[in-house]
Amino acid sequence: MGEEVTYADLRFHDSGHVSTNNTVEKNPEVASSEQSHHHCRCLKKIHVIIGILICALLLALLAMTILLLQATRTQNDYRGRIQSISQTLANVRNDLCMTSEGQQNGKVRSFCR
Repeated sequence: MGEEVTYADLRFHDSGHVSTNNTVEKNPEVASSEQSHHHCRCLKKIHVIIGILICALLLALLAMTILLLQATRTQNDYRGRIQSISQTLANVRNDLCMTSEGQQNGKVRSFCR
């Protein structure tokens, strides 16, 4: 009567407890595939993080461009208003000078040319 002896490799995934003494030897092919799988997962995480950072930078650039365009438009509006008010003031000054010259018979006030 012969008895059969069977051996098995057991792997326990306990993240809270890490053993410093490994009594079970791992198959080199399995260890290599696990390392490449872990490496691949790390690369995917890095790619996702880099992608998110690039998207955030592009959104910030877009926001700054929109703000710059709005500021330029506002500045141009203010310039137009200033020119309009300046022209109105020049017209009022000319009208006042004509009225003043007509009333004072040739005496020109200091604000007239």
